[in-house]
Amino acid sequence: MSLESVRKALMLILTMLTVLVFNGCGSSSTSSTASNNPVGVATDSSGNVYVTLITSNQVAKYSSSGTLIKSWSTGDQPAGIAVDSQNYVYVADITDKKILKYDSNGNAITSWSTTGQPVDVAVDTSNYIYVTDATNNVVRKFDSSGNSVASWSTTGQPAGIAVDPTGSYLYVADVSNSLIREYGLPSEQPIGSWSTVGVPGGVAVDSTGNVYVADETSFMIRKYTSTGTVSASWSTIGEPVGIAVSNSTSDLFVADFTYATVREYTLTGTEIN
Repeated sequence: MSLESVRKALMLILTMLTVLVFNGCGSSSTSSTASNNPVGVATDSSGNVYVTLITSNQVAKYSSSGTLIKSWSTGDQPAGIAVDSQNYVYVADITDKKILKYDSNGNAITSWSTTGQPVDVAVDTSNYIYVTDATNNVVRKFDSSGNSVASWSTTGQPAGIAVDPTGSYLYVADVSNSLIREYGLPSEQPIGSWSTVGVPGGVAVDSTGNVYVADETSFMIRKYTSTGTVSASWSTIGEPVGIAVSNSTSDLFVADFTYATVREYTLTGTEIN
């Protein structure tokens, strides 16, 4: 996305290249602001939080309480971010059209080119990598070394993407149609979809299969059952972009683009200070 808002960035992608913002600066709880606007958020098995910083082209790694552990430089316009079961970190580099792979200390492991612009990235329990290509309206699947495994077209423009903890279901935010699309894994076959209110951006799934969606137009987080029924929703102070559920803390981390902050919530929407 560009540095306006996730929604505006995604809409720019509709016409041409943009940058889905998932940068992160700030504490894991509420309002520790910084010079970058957060876009992508991911957590590892120890509860550490990784955030992409779009203006400085960096990834910042925080403890679950918001203490900065380290940061490192990436390629141009890092957007979506994900961490696999071995704590390898994957970053979607929109400008260079690449997926960048690092260890948890920021050491580069490998990278590979993608067709079109990668916006967001997710990892399943077998460490397969899923990437939303917003230029071509395609989801692409790679192994952890970057070898192409599969790809399939989406009806609308894909943005946020997430895999449930069992590795059985993949959820994709369809920006142009305001839908969440569900696919079975490993078949990659569509299962269904449901409408969202506003423009869906980041997507996350908890250990019981509930799906969380950042509504960038209404400044809301919406919680759905796995079948698409809204079970909870709450307002955010700024514009929510990337979101991630930590399986170690059972909390939801949200990139607040407006205030350059990462906010931490319980799974029922109570902000943790």
